[in-house]
Amino acid sequence: MLIDIGKCQTYVVATFRFAGIHRWASQPDSAPRRYLAAAHRHLFHAEVAVEVSHDDRDVEILALREAALDAIRRTFPTLPTGEFNLGESSCESLCKVIASSVTAFVKRPALVKVFEDGENGANLVLL
Repeated sequence: MLIDIGKCQTYVVATFRFAGIHRWASQPDSAPRRYLAAAHRHLFHAEVAVEVSHDDRDVEILALREAALDAIRRTFPTLPTGEFNLGESSCESLCKVIASSVTAFVKRPALVKVFEDGENGANLVLL
């Protein structure tokens, strides 16, 4: 039996990972992290959440995941090693790429998170 929990907001959440190579070309040579100017690999962890209005697959989670991952597939070339060539994309810009695809798919705002190796990253909230 379900209890009445009162007024609440419910979100569906889809997560996925993708390997990518990127760099921060404008990193100052004198900075302590100048190595970031060279191309380097991360396993990016992404999370997408959208609000739903009912409990019966208002947004199907697997379709949400595919819409998010398709944004990466369409935007960035795949290297022979299987990683995406992300160029100079940051976690913030990757959030925007994913958010544009997801919001077109679900026709509502989204919360997108992208982390490098599951540790440090960015959040983007579309209102």
